[in-house]
Amino acid sequence: ENLVAASASIDEPAQREQIVKGSVVMVQARTWPGINKHGGVGRVTKVHSSTASGGSAVQYDVSYVLGGKEKFVDESFVHLHKTSEEESTTRVSSARKSRKSSEKKVESRRPKRTQQKVTFKEEVSIYNEEELKHIPAEALEWAGIVPKKGKGKKKAAGKKRALAYSNSNTTPTGTSTKKQKAAPAAAAASKTESKPRKKANSNKEKVEAEKESNAVEALMAMTHDSSAGNLNEIINPLSTQEIVQYADERYSSLLSASGRSDVSLVLNMVTSNLSDEESDSLNSLCKLLKDKNVSLKLMKSFKANKTHLCITSASVKKQSKPSNVVSNARTMKVMRSTLAGLPILCPQWVNACLSKGEIVAPTGDMSIRTLPRKQADNDEECDDRFGVAKYAAAFQKGMQSNTLLSGVKVLMCGSFGGSMANDIKGLLQDAGATIISSITVASRNLSDMLSSADTDTTFVFLCDDSLLDKSCGISDSLYKQTKKVCDNSEDAKVMAVHFSWLFDCISCATLMLATSYEPSAPRAKALWRLAAGVEADEAEDQGKKSQFY
Repeated sequence: ENLVAASASIDEPAQREQIVKGSVVMVQARTWPGINKHGGVGRVTKVHSSTASGGSAVQYDVSYVLGGKEKFVDESFVHLHKTSEEESTTRVSSARKSRKSSEKKVESRRPKRTQQKVTFKEEVSIYNEEELKHIPAEALEWAGIVPKKGKGKKKAAGKKRALAYSNSNTTPTGTSTKKQKAAPAAAAASKTESKPRKKANSNKEKVEAEKESNAVEALMAMTHDSSAGNLNEIINPLSTQEIVQYADERYSSLLSASGRSDVSLVLNMVTSNLSDEESDSLNSLCKLLKDKNVSLKLMKSFKANKTHLCITSASVKKQSKPSNVVSNARTMKVMRSTLAGLPILCPQWVNACLSKGEIVAPTGDMSIRTLPRKQADNDEECDDRFGVAKYAAAFQKGMQSNTLLSGVKVLMCGSFGGSMANDIKGLLQDAGATIISSITVASRNLSDMLSSADTDTTFVFLCDDSLLDKSCGISDSLYKQTKKVCDNSEDAKVMAVHFSWLFDCISCATLMLATSYEPSAPRAKALWRLAAGVEADEAEDQGKKSQFY
C-alpha cells in the first residue's frame, strides 16, 4: 500500500493532465482474494479529485465498452488506452517497411536490364566491318549476322520445288538432297574458294546422275517396259501353261530364302477359312521356322505393301485339271491378295514345308489358281479359270500396278454398310478403278461422255441388294441423263449391275458383261435394262442362271 501510494503521488500531476472525462482508458484486472474485477477498455464518465474523494489519489468512474460500469477506480489501475487510428498507422508503417525490404531482395536477385543491353552491344562489337566485307552476303544472312531482305518466301518455295524434284521419276533423288545438305557449307566459304568447289561438285553430280540414269535404264529393261503393262495385253498372248509357269516363278521369288542364312526372312501372312487342324499345322510350322531365321507373322487383316502371302483351304470338289485348284471361299482377304499378285497357298504347302523343315517353292496343287464364281456369264469366250495365276503372271511380266478396272468409273449406289463399303472401296482401288464420290460428280462425268463421245471410259452403277430403297440412291435427273447418254451415243459404255459383278470380275481377271448381274431395286433394274439392252422376259431368265464350283 505504501508503494502504491508513492507511485500515485509521483504520477498524480501527469494523470490529472492526461485522463479527463471522456478519455478511453484501460483498467487493469484486480483478481486477488476478496476481489474479482477483470477490468478492460472503457470510457471515463467522471473524475473524482483527491480532495473530493477524501484521499490522496484520484479516482474515476468508468463505463466499459463490453458492458458494465465501475465507480471510484483508483488511478493506479487506470491507464490511457491507444486508439484504433494509432494502431492502424503503426501497422501500415510496419507493412510498408516489410514491403520495401522484400522488393529490395527481389531486385537483387533479378538480372539488371541495363547490363543486358551493355552485353548485347559488346557482342555485336566483336564483328569488324572490314572483315564482314570479305564474307558473302548469303553467308551473313544464313548465320544471322545480317537480317534477311525478304527472301524467306522464295527460299521456302525453292525448298518445296527441290523436294518435288526429288520425288519425281525424271530427276535423281541423290543430287537434290546433296545440294540441300551442301548449301550451308558452300555459303559459309569465301568467294575465292567457292568457285573451284562448285565445279568439282558439279562434275561429281554429273557422274552420279549418269550412273543413276544407266541403272534406271537397266532396271527398266529387266522389268519389261511398265508403260505397256496392261493386264489384258500381257495375259492374252500367253497360254495356260505359260501363265502357270510365270505365276510359280513369282511365288518362288517372293518366298525364296536362298542366300539369306545370316539375315532373317520375315513373311507377313493372312489366313482365311482354315479348319482347327490346319491352323495347328500352321502354328507348328511357325515354331519350326524360327530356328531357320524365317519368321512367319500372322496379320489380322490384309495390308497393301505389307502382306506377303495368303493361306486358305481349297475346294474338295473334283476339278477338270489337277493344276486348276479352286479356293473353297472367296473372302476379302483372298480377293485383295489375288489383286496384289501374292501367292495364295493351300494347307498342302504347309505340310510340305513341315516335312522338309524349310520353306519350299509352291508347285502343283499347293497354290490356288482360281476363285469361285457366283454367276454364269453369257460370254462363251470368257475363260473364268486361272484368274489368280493370271494376276501373278502379269506382275511377273512387268505390270507395276493392277489394271483390271483401269478406265472404269464406279458410283456406289444404295446403302452399303460401314465395313461393306470400306471393303468394296478397297477392292476397287486395288483393281485400278476410279471411285465417283457424289451424284454431282457422276452427272458431270456423264455430260462429258455425252459431249465428247468418250469411248474409252466405262461408267458403272454398282448397286446394293436392298429392297427397301426403291431408287437405290439414283435420282430422277441422273436416271434421265443416263438414258439420254444411252440413246444418243451407241458407243457409250454405261453399266448398272449388282455388286457381285465386282467379285466375279476379280475371280475371272476380266471385265464381265452386265447381263447376268441384275440389281434388286426397281429403278436400278430399269437402268440395268436400259444400259444392257435386256427385255423384261430375258431378265427373268438371266436371274435363274447361276454356276458354282
